[in-house]
Amino acid sequence: DHEPDTDLVLDFQDAIGILSDREYRIVMAIAVGAKGKELAEEFGITESRVSQIATEARHKLEKEMAS
Repeated sequence: DHEPDTDLVLDFQDAIGILSDREYRIVMAIAVGAKGKELAEEFGITESRVSQIATEARHKLEKEMAS
């Protein structure tokens, strides 16, 4: 059984606040198993754009957590 690093979890919770509402919703939906096609339909965008938004959000989070 692996316990999460409490400091890392708190850093992530702080960092996620930098995401736009759409980025946040897409990242969280992907985290629980939503597929790009489903999200594209829900948001009225292409699957490619869903992927781009998720990648941009990941880069934002990585940069924020590295600082």
